[in-house]
Amino acid sequence: MTRLLGIVGALILVSAGALGAWAAARPPIALLVAPAATDVHITRLHWNEWQISYRVPKAAPWSSAIGRQLEAAGWASDGPAGYGALARTYSHATQLGLGELWEWAYLTVDPLHADRATIRLRRFVHLSWLGAGLPNGAH
Repeated sequence: MTRLLGIVGALILVSAGALGAWAAARPPIALLVAPAATDVHITRLHWNEWQISYRVPKAAPWSSAIGRQLEAAGWASDGPAGYGALARTYSHATQLGLGELWEWAYLTVDPLHADRATIRLRRFVHLSWLGAGLPNGAH
């Protein structure tokens, strides 16, 4: 009986890990692309980080539109980052059962190329039962 419980427990842990890996490998790109965007490029920077860049048809406030989309989807604005109005960060956590999937989006506006969007997305699976800390001091 002990052996059976050990096997079931191991299967649950492996399943939770696989679910977390699957969720972390599928970033929410649709939330981060403005309507009518062209020349969309998605570059994987690390196993858990992507850079999304594209052009908008005019010097429209694309970062405000993306911010509204993220907030409507339950993301929280962490406020201006770096140079105030030129960069903004958003974060989101999704419960996975044994842990959480944390996501951070960093929107950067280049004042010399306002028609060019640059967004970095980072994802991290936090297994709360291990007591591991979250990156960058998030809680």
